Amino acid sequence: MNSNSLVMQGRILRETEKALFIAFRNGRESWVPKSTIFSSYNSNSENTQEFTIAKWLLKKNNILINSKNINIIGESGSETFLKSRLIKKGLEGFESFSDIQHFKKHFKSILKTSTDEERKKLQSIIESLRSNEDALIKDIEERKMKLQTSLIKEKQELLEGELTSEDQKRVKKIDRLLEKKIDKMFKKEKKQIKRTEKEIVTREKKIEKSVEKSVKDLHTAHNIIKNNKAFVVGAVGETAAIKELRKLPEEYYILNEAKLSFYRAIRWKKYGEYVKSCKIDHVVVGPPGVFLIETKNWSSQTLANARFTPHKQIERAGYIFFIHMINKFRRKFPTYQIVATYRKLPELSYRFVDQMTIREVVNYILQKRNVLDATEIQKIVEWLRKGPYISNVKVLKGLKLPFRFKW
Repeated sequence: MNSNSLVMQGRILRETEKALFIAFRNGRESWVPKSTIFSSYNSNSENTQEFTIAKWLLKKNNILINSKNINIIGESGSETFLKSRLIKKGLEGFESFSDIQHFKKHFKSILKTSTDEERKKLQSIIESLRSNEDALIKDIEERKMKLQTSLIKEKQELLEGELTSEDQKRVKKIDRLLEKKIDKMFKKEKKQIKRTEKEIVTREKKIEKSVEKSVKDLHTAHNIIKNNKAFVVGAVGETAAIKELRKLPEEYYILNEAKLSFYRAIRWKKYGEYVKSCKIDHVVVGPPGVFLIETKNWSSQTLANARFTPHKQIERAGYIFFIHMINKFRRKFPTYQIVATYRKLPELSYRFVDQMTIREVVNYILQKRNVLDATEIQKIVEWLRKGPYISNVKVLKGLKLPFRFKW
């Protein structure tokens, strides 16, 4: 990735020898020459994936929307969790959190529509079977009538002349056919009618069970979303934050669900606790420095009663980030810790952590003094994309600890 390319998320819809037709997450669709894609991709995957694409092509094909920042790497952690749970159950149609929200909001109408359509489809099948049955009965009756007419005519013609012994045998045979055996000539067709009648009865008895089975996936999806309410609430805040952060100029990068970890937990002296890893909702890297953002879609009551405040959560992440940053770069970049709330909440006084609403974050970032150049920003972004990990293995006798800091 460089200043002449941008990371986009999308799905491959079609492929030719020289180009991909991609449906981007921002709603745009376009053919993209493979020569302008600088990242690896999976041609056989129908899922959303990241593409590093030449910026000039994105602008030329009008893929960028309103000049908003599209340097978005990753997606909401809560959104990812929900989608993974749905995908695990083999459920389709949930490409984004907006799909999940739409399904949750309109579940009753979606269920009713699907139920009605399935019932209508099954009724149509039954009606088709009845129609086939009626057509077969009518065909038998017509053929039977035609045969009867033919036999009666033949008998009359025989009786009008002088009957030979063979004619007499034929007349007797015609009488037997007309009295009893004519139906046996349609035995195969009558068995088919009975099978059709049986299938109709069976389908009518099982129609409700069939309808229920057809919408089982809808109930499964609804239960997953209902039983993971905390992640739905979290995704509302996180996706709103991502949408707001897109307003930043294009020299800024937004990494969602950033992860940092150690092989072995380290002691956080300030609180006498041990920490091993962290996930940060959003990390913004730009000219002013690095912004660690914890997003919360909480109520005032939830914030007041929380045992572990988001302020301490982001401070904990900041502590881990600081050690990783020094270990990697041997220097300190300006780092800011933010708690961004979905709605206005009473502010908690917390040292080194700023609390504000999601809508206030962009202005807060843009007011900071620029200190990093494009090269430094790129280095930090590439490092964070890899999920920094420190192998601070336990010290063995005679061996040196690979990690260079004491705590």
